[in-house]
Amino acid sequence: MGDLHFTLKDCDDVVKQCLQTTEVRTTDFEIIPRHNDNFIFKITIDRPDKQTLYFYAKSKCSRPRNVAIFDGFKGFDAKIAPKFVCGKSDLLFFEDLTCQRFQTNLGLFDLRHVRGVLGVLAEFHGAGLAFDRTGTKKLQEYGLETSNFHVDEVGDLVWGLVDNKEVVDEVRKNLDDRQESKFAKTLCHGNLTWRNILFHYANGVPDGCKLVNFGGKLYAPPAYDVLQAIFFNTNENFRQCELQNLVIYYHKKLDEALKKYDLTIEELLPLEQFQLSIQDVLPLIKIENVTLNKKDGDDSARLALKEALEFSRLTREDCYVVVKNAINSYDYDLQSFHLNHERLTIKIRHNLDDKIINCIVKTKSKDDSFKKELFIYGTFVPKLHQLNISLINDCLPQCYHHKPEDLVLEDLQDFVCQSEPFDFQLLSIVVKKLAQFHACSFLIEEEMSKKLKTTYRLTSDYDDALKDSFFVSNLNLVKDSLHLFPHKEDNLTKLLPNLVENFAKPSDRFRNVVSIGVLSSSKIQIRSDNVDCRFVDFQTATYCPPAFDFLSLLYLTTQNNENELKKIYHDELGKIAAAHNHNLEKFFSYHEFVDSVEFYRPQVIMQALIYNSNKEQQLSENPTSRLKLQQLVVDLYEVCNKLPNV
Repeated sequence: MGDLHFTLKDCDDVVKQCLQTTEVRTTDFEIIPRHNDNFIFKITIDRPDKQTLYFYAKSKCSRPRNVAIFDGFKGFDAKIAPKFVCGKSDLLFFEDLTCQRFQTNLGLFDLRHVRGVLGVLAEFHGAGLAFDRTGTKKLQEYGLETSNFHVDEVGDLVWGLVDNKEVVDEVRKNLDDRQESKFAKTLCHGNLTWRNILFHYANGVPDGCKLVNFGGKLYAPPAYDVLQAIFFNTNENFRQCELQNLVIYYHKKLDEALKKYDLTIEELLPLEQFQLSIQDVLPLIKIENVTLNKKDGDDSARLALKEALEFSRLTREDCYVVVKNAINSYDYDLQSFHLNHERLTIKIRHNLDDKIINCIVKTKSKDDSFKKELFIYGTFVPKLHQLNISLINDCLPQCYHHKPEDLVLEDLQDFVCQSEPFDFQLLSIVVKKLAQFHACSFLIEEEMSKKLKTTYRLTSDYDDALKDSFFVSNLNLVKDSLHLFPHKEDNLTKLLPNLVENFAKPSDRFRNVVSIGVLSSSKIQIRSDNVDCRFVDFQTATYCPPAFDFLSLLYLTTQNNENELKKIYHDELGKIAAAHNHNLEKFFSYHEFVDSVEFYRPQVIMQALIYNSNKEQQLSENPTSRLKLQQLVVDLYEVCNKLPNV
C-alpha cells in the first residue's frame, strides 16, 4: 500500500459523507489493493448487524472533471457513472459497483452490450450539449483537450503505413483539421476500452451499464466516443453487420436524452451532421485502435487505417453498406476496394466465389444540384419502397449507399449513352420509361391522399427539394440567343417576363410530377440490346407537369413523331395506373396531357435554347449548332404569337 496511511477517524469521515449522518462509527476496516494504486475499502460500522460498506478508492488523481462539471445540473442522470462519495487523504471514494453485481465483460461485446454503452453515452453527451446551451459557463472554458493525441505522435505510425512523404504530410494536415472539427462538440469519456465499462446482468443478459475512469478532459464530437465504444470492443465481422444500425440507434437515443432538457436533435445535431462527423472522426479512432492493439500485431486494424488514410471519401465501413445492398447478404469477406475518381471497385469473396462489385460515385458539388440527386435516391425512392411501389427500380440505377456528400450507385455496365438524334423506336422505349417514372409520383400522391383522407401533393413535404434551379438561373442564355434574330429580339424580350412567370413553377392547372427537368441524351442510358433504358442524372429535378419532360426529350433529341409519342406515353401511363387500381382519366386525362404539352411548349423551347447555347460554347463556332439555335428562336417566336394569354 506504499505510503497510504488511513485511520478509523478517516473511515468515520467517509461513512459520514456516504450516509449523511454522524450517528455511526467505524469498528473495523480493510484495504484491498487493486491495479494502478487503486483500492477496495471494506468499512464495518457499529450497527447491530455489523453492516459493512464497500468503496472503490482511486489515488494520486484529482476528481475527473468531465463528471464533476455536471454536479447539480438539472436533468443529468448521475447513475451513468459510480456515485462519488468524497475525497480523503489523497484518495477519491466512489461507490463500489461490484457489490451491485456490476462487472466488466472480458470478451468482445455483442449487440446488447454495445447498445447498452451507447445508451449511457447518449445520456452523458445529451447533458453536455444541454449544458453548453443552457449553462452559465461553457464547456470550452474548462481547459479541455480536443483529441487523445497530438499529430506528431502518430508520424512514425503513418509513415510505416504510407511510404510517401507528401501523403504523410497531407495526412498530418488532415488530422490537424479533424482535431479542430467544425461539428458540435461535447464532453467525451475518451477511453472506452472494456476496462472502463461495467455491466449488470440478469439471467446472463446485460440490463444495465455504467462508465468508470472519467480521467480524460476531452471536448470532441459525440462521434468520438461512439466510434471508440464500437471499434475498441468489437471485431470487423461485427462492424460489417451492425455499424450503420448502431449509428442510427445512438442518434435516436441522443434525441430522447435531449428531450429531457426541452431540446431537439434537429437543432443541435441533425442526423446528416452526425453522419458527417462519424466520417470525419473515423481516421482518428482507427489510429487509436492500431495503437491500442499494436502489441497484438492486429493486421486488420492496420489495414483499415491504411485504407482510411488513402481513401478519405469512402471507407471500408461505407463498402460494408454497399456490398450488403448489392448482394443482400452480410455473409461475405471484403478483400479490397479501390476508388479511382468516380469509379469504386470492391472485391469480395461470397459463396466460395470471387466477385467484383463496380459502382459509380457521385460527390457533392459547389452548387445545389447534388441535393436534388440526394433527394431522389435518399428520399423519393425510399418513400416509394415504403408504399410498396416498385416501379422506380427499373427507372434508374440502384443506389447502394447514400451519405450527405456522396452517392454510390450501380454501374450500369450493359447500358450506354447514344448520340442524337434518337429514332422512333428508341424514343418509344424512352417515352414508356418516362411514363413509368412519372407514374411513381402519381401513385405516391394517390396512395397518400387515400391514407390521409385529404388531397396530398409531394410539395407538402418536399417543396424546397423540388424547386427549379435550372431555368431561371440560365435565362440570360435565352436573351443572348435572341441576338441571332435582331428583328424578333425586341418582341421576344418583352414576352420573357410573362413566360417565366407563367411557366417556371409548378402548375395550378395541370397535375405535377417529380420531373427530370432537362432530359437530354446524356441523362439516358440505353441497354445494349436497345429494348430498355435508365435515367442517370437528376441534378435538374423539379416538380411540374409531365409535359415538361416529354417535350424536353423531344426538343433535345429529335422533334419527330410527336403525336404518335404522346399517345404511346399516355397509354403506358394508363396501363400502369390500371395495374395499381387507379383510373388515369379521373386525374390526368389524355385531353389534359395534350393541353399541357401546348401550354409548356414555349418554356421547353427556351430550355432547348439554354441547352444548345451551352453546347455551342463547348463546341465553339459549330455551324450545325448555330442552325439549331436559329430554328429554336423561330419556333419560340411562332409559338408565342399563338398564345392568347402572353
